[in-house]
Amino acid sequence: MTGNIGADNSVARFMQIYEEELRKAIVLSPDQYCYSLAEAPAVVERMENALYNRSANIGSPTFRRTCKRCGIKHTVAAINALFVR
Repeated sequence: MTGNIGADNSVARFMQIYEEELRKAIVLSPDQYCYSLAEAPAVVERMENALYNRSANIGSPTFRRTCKRCGIKHTVAAINALFVR
């Protein structure tokens, strides 16, 4: 699945794309991850919580690809604007 998250800036869509990118990364470079594909949903959930709490590491290549696919800038300001409770 590809494409922009749209005008509604959907957190759910962002997280769906993040999970797709994370799964690809785990399959392509399993030696760089300390968890398996089966654990990806839990990692995604922790990432979403960290994004809302402003404590996420947004520097990973996986996160950068997610931003690019979603059509948002890979900046703290753009990400914080999306993750507002």
